[in-house]
Amino acid sequence: MKKLFLSLLLSVIAMAAAAQIKYVEGSFRDIASGNVAGTDTDLGVTNLSAQSIDWPQRDIDGNKKFQVALIIADFENMVPADIDNVVLRLSDGLSVIKSETKILNGRKHRLYFVQPNDVVDLTFNTDKYGSDRITGVSLLDRHIYTLILRNATTVPVVIDSDPSGARVYFDEKYAGNTPLTIPDVMMGTHNIRLVAADAEIADNVDNHAVDISKIHSTFKFPMRKKRDIEIISSPSSAELAIYDADDKLILNGTGSLELRDLPYGTYRIIGRTVEGELDERYFTVNGNTQYVNAINIIGSRNISFTAMQNNHVVSGATININGKNAGTTPKEIPLQFGTYEIEMSLDGYSTTGTLKVDAKSDGKYRLKLPSIHSTGKNPFDIDYQKRCWGFAINYVNRIYSVKTDGHTRGYNLWGEEKPMHGVQAGIIFQPYFGYGQGLSMGVYWQAFFTKLNTPDQSGIDGDMHSLWIPFEYQFRLPLAENFSIALNGGVAYEFGITNNLDFGDSDTSDSYDLGFNKVDTTYGLGTPSRHSLSWLAGVAIQYKAIQLEAKLVREITDNKYLIHNINGESDAKCKAHSWTVGLSFLF
Repeated sequence: MKKLFLSLLLSVIAMAAAAQIKYVEGSFRDIASGNVAGTDTDLGVTNLSAQSIDWPQRDIDGNKKFQVALIIADFENMVPADIDNVVLRLSDGLSVIKSETKILNGRKHRLYFVQPNDVVDLTFNTDKYGSDRITGVSLLDRHIYTLILRNATTVPVVIDSDPSGARVYFDEKYAGNTPLTIPDVMMGTHNIRLVAADAEIADNVDNHAVDISKIHSTFKFPMRKKRDIEIISSPSSAELAIYDADDKLILNGTGSLELRDLPYGTYRIIGRTVEGELDERYFTVNGNTQYVNAINIIGSRNISFTAMQNNHVVSGATININGKNAGTTPKEIPLQFGTYEIEMSLDGYSTTGTLKVDAKSDGKYRLKLPSIHSTGKNPFDIDYQKRCWGFAINYVNRIYSVKTDGHTRGYNLWGEEKPMHGVQAGIIFQPYFGYGQGLSMGVYWQAFFTKLNTPDQSGIDGDMHSLWIPFEYQFRLPLAENFSIALNGGVAYEFGITNNLDFGDSDTSDSYDLGFNKVDTTYGLGTPSRHSLSWLAGVAIQYKAIQLEAKLVREITDNKYLIHNINGESDAKCKAHSWTVGLSFLF
């Protein structure tokens, strides 16, 4: 019960605090009775008498003869639309017989026909502005009463204009220049007047009545002068589009655009020919603008100019276009379609080039200045042409080195003391970071193809496939723009895929897949380990897109299963030793 009482109390307090409609003290007056003409009132109502009123003919119960009084309410600081929703309630069970809204002397009033009584309380209520009560008033038959209700709600009012800077007069008082926010403005009808900051491009706004409420308190006035113009393109087949200062499309079409009541200001016009040539320009509309305006569509592009020296982008290089200075790099310059002679210079180094601007231009132009290395400086400052990606194919020579009892011998898969021959093919990636520093990586398919001759001359064929993935540090020394040498060192991971053996003669063929890490008990054959790790070192020579490379490879891990195929030395150490030589094609 305590919580319920507290909630009710808080609700009553909140409602009271939210109540914004207030009775203006002393405004309740008896202005007319019987056939006596009324006098001027605060409502501005004159010559009002009981005879001039259209009194209701029946009460709420349908009785034809009854007593009735009239209350006329005037409102201050209230939106006219909200006046219709003001409800009157009377005490002691008295009723409002009829209520209506009327315009009296240009103002909206609310009329209430009520049951009279010697002593009665009047409560005026609205959902939006709360309620207020007038106590102990006397209402007599056929008497007319007036009162004033005031809305005390205030809101901030925002006033803006296009163009801005206009002088604002709010209820005929200067309030500031647009954009302007006026705090604590009473809701209701107010007058706004604007005086343009620039009479050449904008007109004044005369007194403008606005109804201010919580949802209607922001006003923007278009003040710009307007005129009609027509834009004609050459060629006539060009597509035109015009945009305002906010980049909003106003109108588009082909050949010509006719614009009515176009506000003064600057607009962006884009024209595009059938061939794809594009032109963009800005167009100003003012009092001097002609009605017809011809636009010759010439394609253009924004070109970004940069300069390179010693394999680095450099800033501050002077740009000359057709012999005229155009600034320094980096810079974006709009150029019409055509061919241009470009010169760039920096610290005594200069270079020239030809630039063609058309619909297919990518918008970028870069020139390389002569290398500072020509003066005998650091060789790593050579303007080296980096080529990072490529395709490589290599020859591989491999032998398995078996060490036992202090002796080391080399064997192939069959236990013969001779090497195996294979091939590598794959993708390489060798990023160069400058000053000799770089990496060399790749993914290769690797294959070895072998054959063991048997006494019956049928032979055993074998093929072994794996992935070979090297990862190396690379020291690269540029000797010219398109020529360099490099030293590599790192590790390589090998993943065995399959190891196939074919047994048979010309009439029969028996295929036996050993895989990796397996020993066949029937034939006593072993295979290399599936996972292998090696260290490697190499050298590379690159000229333009061609690179010749050689590597020495030494296995770190042990091929323990392969020993069973080599003289039965199960306790020996077996490691693959290889060397490769190959050719790469770089991008």
